[in-house]
Amino acid sequence: MENKLQKQKLARIASLLKKKYGAVEHTPEDPLEVLVGTILSQNTSDKNSEKAFLNLKKAVKNFKDLLSMPPGKIASLIKAGGLSNIKEKRIRESLEMLRRRDPSFSLSFLVQKDSEQAMKFLSSLPGVGDKTAACVLLFSFSLPVMPVDTHVFRIGKRTGVIPERASLKKAHNIFSEIIPAEYRDVLDLHVNLITHGREVCKAVNPACPKCVIRPLCDYYNKLKQDAAS
Repeated sequence: MENKLQKQKLARIASLLKKKYGAVEHTPEDPLEVLVGTILSQNTSDKNSEKAFLNLKKAVKNFKDLLSMPPGKIASLIKAGGLSNIKEKRIRESLEMLRRRDPSFSLSFLVQKDSEQAMKFLSSLPGVGDKTAACVLLFSFSLPVMPVDTHVFRIGKRTGVIPERASLKKAHNIFSEIIPAEYRDVLDLHVNLITHGREVCKAVNPACPKCVIRPLCDYYNKLKQDAAS
């Protein structure tokens, strides 16, 4: 019963956010680029990770060519993103594992698996957690999985879609359970949640009065109750 209510709430949130922010125009992205880009985004700001990513894009035609770089070269290119030595190690080890499986580095086999199996494979790569795996599956193959970043996590908790004390791991599991396998608007919902988190449902001083999903929000309703008591 709880999952059913969560599914209904998430569907209403998705509809309201899509009405406000619109549908997302998206061309499937190269899975290696999504994989490396998401590793670069770990523990840093969007601005810094984007700078590191662009430095790599300028250096190689294809991200599989990163393995031909001498040790330390990747770290020097991604220095702006922080933890460059650690991230170089994760990138190299992940790419090496993919090459051993298929010299062409193809990840197209993932679409032949269900989302859970695809997540399990990607999560077996060094430094690849649930968010990184979900990003690859969503942005490259349009599979119905939700990458839980800081904005999705915050809004999920405030609205009650996920429990207030849920861990990131638990949040990913819950979204996996309540997003239907046939649902094809996950990318719209993911991007719109991030936009909403940046512009309205901020970590500090959220702009609740102009929030289109406030009727569905446990956090907002509690504020109203506290103000009335």
